[in-house]
Amino acid sequence: MKLPQTVKGEFISEPETCSFRFKSFFRTGWKALPGSAGRHGNIIDGQHHLAADENWPKIRLENIQTEEQLLVARLVSNDCRRHMPAEEKTEMLKRLGEIYLSEGVEAEEIAYKIAEKTGMSYTWL
Repeated sequence: MKLPQTVKGEFISEPETCSFRFKSFFRTGWKALPGSAGRHGNIIDGQHHLAADENWPKIRLENIQTEEQLLVARLVSNDCRRHMPAEEKTEMLKRLGEIYLSEGVEAEEIAYKIAEKTGMSYTWL
């Protein structure tokens, strides 16, 4: 199956552009990956697909219940699937750091804590 010219694997971060590209892609009828959401319906992955097509398949992961779990799941799933803009990654890492600080994790240990939770190298952070 040949994919439409609008989908070449490049990532466009502007939601309007993504929605346009995904809508073009939807006309092919091929829905490769479902979106994912945590227990409370917060989107983990696939927000552009779901914004462009309300009928896009979505799976609910009942084990993702807390904000920390949601952020870790977003970091891992998005980083594995696409290049994440630095601003997006920084925002999630900052929020995780705030959560861990509020739980009493020492500031100099936060990168190691995030690396442990995500399975990523602390140098990736």
